[in-house]
Order: sequence, then structure tokens, then C-alpha cells
Amino acid sequence: MLKDSFYTILEMTSEASSLKASLQLHEDHQIYQGHFPGQPVVPGVCLMEMVKELTALAMKKTLELQKADNIKFLQPIDPHDTPILQAEISYRFPDVGVIRVSGIFLKDTTPCFKFSGIFRSVE
Repeated sequence: MLKDSFYTILEMTSEASSLKASLQLHEDHQIYQGHFPGQPVVPGVCLMEMVKELTALAMKKTLELQKADNIKFLQPIDPHDTPILQAEISYRFPDVGVIRVSGIFLKDTTPCFKFSGIFRSVE
């Protein structure tokens, strides 16, 4: 779990099938010592985990990634230059046990990461 160690939720609002959140990246996290020394970049796997954690929190369920249909890294995220990210995530239930999730992370208003995939509840 990355919440509270890698990032902190500054503000989050959720509705029936969507959420918006403002996230503070922790620029001193040990991940950046290896990714990459002197020029830190938020790893893609961390961005995917953040989508999962935020969705799970909004749904009050434990989720597991089943399939990542579409992942786009539109620009690198340096936690020193961009310590605050905006997240916009929507989800729906096309079949029993299937949670289709789409999310975007923004630096101010500029998209930097897009995700679309399928999760399932492990509860």
C-alpha cells in the first residue's frame, strides 16, 4: 500500500461511480533513490497502484487488478516539480464481479497519466 507513505490524500470527493482527489506526493520516498537517482520520476506501477487504492477506498472494497486495457504515460511526473496531482476516476460494473475503471492524473489541468482496466473485488 502506497497511501500515506508514497502519497497523501489532501482532499477526496466521491459520488456513486466516480471520485476526484488531490494528492500530495512524498518526494523523499525511498522509491526515488532508484527511480531515478538525481532525476526522480514516479514509477508507472505506482501510478497504477494509486488508481487501485483510490478506487478501493471510494468503493470500500479490496480490489485486485485483472487486466490493464490501456495505459498511457503522457509526461513524466517529477515529485519535486509536481508535488500535487489531481486524480479523476470513474468506475462501472458491466458484469457480476467485474469493475471497469478509467482514471486520469493531472498536473494542474494537464493530463500526465491515463489508465483503463478491469478490477475485481477480493472480498
